[in-house]
Amino acid sequence: MYTNNLIKAIRNLNIEDRERFDEYAYNYHYDQLGRTKLPKSEVEKYIRKFLTGNTTSLSFNNFNSFLYALDMLHNRGAQNALFNIEKQKQPNDWRSLLIKSTSDVSLPNKVDPLHLDDVNIAIFKNILKITIEIASGDSMDETTKNLKLINEFMENFLR
Repeated sequence: MYTNNLIKAIRNLNIEDRERFDEYAYNYHYDQLGRTKLPKSEVEKYIRKFLTGNTTSLSFNNFNSFLYALDMLHNRGAQNALFNIEKQKQPNDWRSLLIKSTSDVSLPNKVDPLHLDDVNIAIFKNILKITIEIASGDSMDETTKNLKLINEFMENFLR
């Protein structure tokens, strides 16, 4: 059951995450286990055999490297994979977006909460809306590029 969940989770990775998964699994062998002479192609072969069921055994080192790679990709990635917990869905409304993007940071020290009246909160809301509209692109790459440009502009404004 848990092995099948792990296989399913790895198979469901998108291309970019799958490449990063392979890299993290290799790095585990190289950095954590000190297996500096192990070719990357060998680790990729272990992964391929595991995912296709062409192996009847799996070393603890390989198993740990897979779990490590999932944890490097996603918060609680290994745990979520083993227990078949779906990856948290992407936000699809303003509230979800703000909670996801701000839940791990506190209000900056420079911000006086007393200054956050209804008028200023409305202005802040409009700034966020405009920023998201400007950043949204036709592709993930374009959106990322736009967000990085906006971020750079704002960071330069603070200096």
